[in-house]
Amino acid sequence: MKAVFQTKFGKPHGNCLQACVATVLELELETVPNFVDFEDWRGELQAFLARYGFWAVWLADGPTPRGYHLIEGIGPRGLCHAVVGHNGEIVHDPHPDGGGIVEFEDWMVFVCLMEMEIVPNYGEVSDGAL
Repeated sequence: MKAVFQTKFGKPHGNCLQACVATVLELELETVPNFVDFEDWRGELQAFLARYGFWAVWLADGPTPRGYHLIEGIGPRGLCHAVVGHNGEIVHDPHPDGGGIVEFEDWMVFVCLMEMEIVPNYGEVSDGAL
């Protein structure tokens, strides 16, 4: 993980999500779009992650995710905020003032996409994929 900090703050264009994605993928901030600038920000996020072999899944309850993930909710400044988590614990807050998440909403887990071949026999998967 390479900690990246946000450079834009507040509504409507704060870039905490952009900084979190850059952190987890170990990219420079300027190489990741500020997804909230798009009307279909989730679609833009999914398209971007797919280029790196990932897909985002949001989990509001259930077991704590393992590995790196994002934790989303309300930050201490009263706005939607995203931070980087590892095994359910905050490991990086992209806001320079920190503060994390004060009201949890969900986890965003990056699922690895695999090339696989779907065969016509009841959708079985081959080529070593799950």
